[in-house]
Amino acid sequence: MKIECLPTDDDTDMDLIKKMSAINGFKCNLHVLVNFATQAESGLKLWEQNILESVDCSSFFSPSCCDFIRASTKLCVPGADEKSGYGLLFKTFLNQLEPPVDLQLTTFHGHRINLLFSMGASVFHHRNHIKLFIENYFNKEDRNRLLCAVYNYVNNPVYLAGCRALERQLSDCLPGGIFNENTEGVNKDLRVESTTVATTNIVSERDFANLDRLRREKPNANTIALEGIILFSNNKTLRWLDDMNVEKKAEVFKIAREKTPEIIKQFRKRKEEIKKNHMLLLKQRKEEKERKALKKQEEVKALTIEIQKYGGLWLNLKDLNLNLKKSEDKSEAVKTQIKFHKKVLKTNTEDKTLLQFSANSIQFNFEELLSHLKVLINFSSHSKDMGMKKIFQTIMKILL
Repeated sequence: MKIECLPTDDDTDMDLIKKMSAINGFKCNLHVLVNFATQAESGLKLWEQNILESVDCSSFFSPSCCDFIRASTKLCVPGADEKSGYGLLFKTFLNQLEPPVDLQLTTFHGHRINLLFSMGASVFHHRNHIKLFIENYFNKEDRNRLLCAVYNYVNNPVYLAGCRALERQLSDCLPGGIFNENTEGVNKDLRVESTTVATTNIVSERDFANLDRLRREKPNANTIALEGIILFSNNKTLRWLDDMNVEKKAEVFKIAREKTPEIIKQFRKRKEEIKKNHMLLLKQRKEEKERKALKKQEEVKALTIEIQKYGGLWLNLKDLNLNLKKSEDKSEAVKTQIKFHKKVLKTNTEDKTLLQFSANSIQFNFEELLSHLKVLINFSSHSKDMGMKKIFQTIMKILL
């Protein structure tokens, strides 16, 4: 959390504010699982591509371990996919086995954090059950696409192995990380000072879920009313009031009624401040957009002037050979032509290295740049868009 966002007054201890800022920088442990899943998914896909490079995958399913898990839950969980799934039938199949087997899978909807971990383990657990279920009850020619996809997955050991895979993360807590006690400069007392910090932000996530529900149920309620409902529930205010005697309760209600106008006044003041900040932000974004547009226009103008030094835009190989002979700095001439294709003509090729001067931190030599330019000229001359010559002439009229 930024220090300037924390509430302060004249008596605030700045050292305390800095400590609060550090504590508020902790990460939610549940979101670490999400990051685990993201990294694991990327790693698994790369691994699968290398392992299955020569395998001919059927067109009706995606060759991915993560899609294997999703497809299995859609097929085997009741209610997950009413159109193509067989969740109730699969559950019945498990119950009639000897001994009966409990279904460990659950729908992935609403389980984003646990999908690749608990569900991956569950799919691996049910791998033989899924295979047996499909083979015994569905003829090959009668299977829908979901059944075919899952059957292909469950018979491939690569995807089964992927269900067991994990990727390492948590770099902030590892040696050298900002929360590792052995990292130089890290506050050694931070662990003790932060013992009361929640390990996850599940409470605030739940508050936002309740807010979304209340907005649907009470569309005309203002924010302060919805905030009151959520706080009333979170703070167990009803239980607190029930424990009071009649006189104390009446006194509390009186204070609440007296404070209400001031609270509403503060709320409206905050709304006005937020509105002003939003207006300021919109103004800044508009100015930034105009600044970038002006900078881009200046860049196009500078390139258009610079390209004139080398005989203008080279429209074909004849222009290239003719003007290249006249140029003293041939390398700079070729680079200027490539920059013009990239910045002004917006030449869109599949191979983006054609518009670059280097790749993987290695500079292209003159012969490579010249070869790239020839490809760009040939590509642009055969483009279905407006011809390069007409574009160039239009830019010259506007800028010069």
